Amino acid sequence: MLGYDVGRTGATPLPLDGRSITPDRSLLLDSFRQVILCHSRQLAQAEKSKTPPEGVKAMFAQARADMAKLEAERFPAPEVIECEQYGSKARYLTQKLHSDVPLDEFLRGLYKAVVS
Repeated sequence: MLGYDVGRTGATPLPLDGRSITPDRSLLLDSFRQVILCHSRQLAQAEKSKTPPEGVKAMFAQARADMAKLEAERFPAPEVIECEQYGSKARYLTQKLHSDVPLDEFLRGLYKAVVS
């Protein structure tokens, strides 16, 4: 997963964790079937304003260019989702960041069930 921050050039690699979501960041997640670009509510509102700040416009352009590049390089083509935080499509990102059971715990439980 990559994070785009206003005022920074390029993307920053981030862990797949809910703490990666901040009010001033857009996230780009490339999974096997989907490429998801999710903007924080604050950034989405800034872009929708009549005169969005230059830093916001540049950050959105970079994130969208990276998303298009990922889409163009892939066969079969992934589903491309662009959303804003708390929007209806943000669930695709949220489900990947907030799994209900950590993987380690799941594997331990599975091992106990199989071995017992």
